[in-house]
Amino acid sequence: MSVLIAVLILILTALLILIALKGKGKPITLLDHDGKPYENGISTREEVLIGGKKQYCFIAGENKCNPVLLFLHGGPGSPEVGMHKFLPGERLEERFTVCYWEQRGSGLSYGARLEGDQMTLELLVSDTIELTEYLMKRFDQKQIYIMGHSWGTFLGTKVISAKPEYYKAYLGIGQVSDQLESERAAYDFLLQHAIEIKDEKAVKNLEKEDPTKEDFPTDEYMRSARTKYMNKFGVGVKHAQNYKMSELIKEVFFFEGYSALDFLKYGLGSMFSTDKMFHIVTDENLMETTNQFDVPIYIFHGTYDLQVSYTLALQYFELMKAPEKVFYSFEHSAHSPNFEETKLFLEIVFSLLDRHEKSMGFQQENLCDFRGK
Repeated sequence: MSVLIAVLILILTALLILIALKGKGKPITLLDHDGKPYENGISTREEVLIGGKKQYCFIAGENKCNPVLLFLHGGPGSPEVGMHKFLPGERLEERFTVCYWEQRGSGLSYGARLEGDQMTLELLVSDTIELTEYLMKRFDQKQIYIMGHSWGTFLGTKVISAKPEYYKAYLGIGQVSDQLESERAAYDFLLQHAIEIKDEKAVKNLEKEDPTKEDFPTDEYMRSARTKYMNKFGVGVKHAQNYKMSELIKEVFFFEGYSALDFLKYGLGSMFSTDKMFHIVTDENLMETTNQFDVPIYIFHGTYDLQVSYTLALQYFELMKAPEKVFYSFEHSAHSPNFEETKLFLEIVFSLLDRHEKSMGFQQENLCDFRGK
């Protein structure tokens, strides 16, 4: 018994030390090449009342007079702000004031969750629109840009369909289309590839799942075989053989914006949102339900992506009707071209931004008149 008590004390002590070392979550450190903050920059970690619930976001930009970009993270339930490097010359914040919202039930906003059956797509769309209105009012802008990644593209297409007048353009990274068919195609690839390379353990684990059953993909498969082998075979989060999810978890843990308790919320929110909301994505085929848009559409997709099918995204793109649409293929990426080919990604995004702002008659120095606020 004394040994057990000693072990428990040791674990508790380690946790307390970890909490103390991690400290409180703070805003993103945004510095120029000389290591100095920007004179008219902005970086906040803040609480916003959305849908009657306290929700959280990080807002950062080198110049708060820049156009506003709302970033919709993936998952559902996986905020991505901690995965960004925020290096000078390699960040969206160079040309945008970016809002990284931790969606209801996710990350810092885990406390805003409702009962599982109340966490609906309509609720998330309403939250997004309300946050958009807050950003437009706060930064004195009539429209903003919206960017989604993975699950964020599913949510994003619904939002711009509901309120197209709020958005200058939509940028989708790893565009969801028919996710159930995407999961089936990915499963077929993983099993066939495992057979070809004679990975008997992978074959055995994958054959436990049946893609023809109504409950496919099961929670057990999603948490184990799917994630493990997509990343092992370079068709998951990144196009890198044997990519470990532990690398992503480490990035999130060491993100300055999270305390140790915030990191715990992140894990709880990820499990909650995946369990309660992933079915939203697999229950609907966007090719059939959501393909008419009044907002310019720009899709960024890695050619090796099987987490969200590149092939199906191309088919969806062909069906889309929009004032303008462009599909950008990233030849060295899987699901995260914004992290895998960052410089090319930013080059394209900034080029689109220049064209849009010029067409609207905006000059950079005239975008806002509330310096000092």
